[in-house]
Amino acid sequence: MTYAIDLPGRSFQANKQFQKFIFIGNTAIKSSSLPTRQLQLTPNSNFLDQIDVGSSLLIIEIHTPRNIINQLRNLDFKPGNTVQLVSKTANGSVVISSKQGLLGMGAEIAQRIIVTLVDRAK
Repeated sequence: MTYAIDLPGRSFQANKQFQKFIFIGNTAIKSSSLPTRQLQLTPNSNFLDQIDVGSSLLIIEIHTPRNIINQLRNLDFKPGNTVQLVSKTANGSVVISSKQGLLGMGAEIAQRIIVTLVDRAK
């Protein structure tokens, strides 16, 4: 399930502005899908829902149903691209920032995306 909210760039408080936000929910994920927690991670990798807010990330792998992979690719969220984790809820839903804007994902999707921290000093 994908929702898009596109509000005009109106000022909100001092320095904040509304911007386009897209959310991809969990309705397409079935409990019988790939058990991602059993995947072998490299020492520098982790699942997106386990990363600290503010981290810059390189997308490594996406283990979701094909329709969600296609939605994410259409939003330029794909392996090899760099994003930043902006927000995370207690249940694991996340908001990331990329060149395309803000993208929210339900917890069951974030739990199926493998990322690596990017060294900001490079």
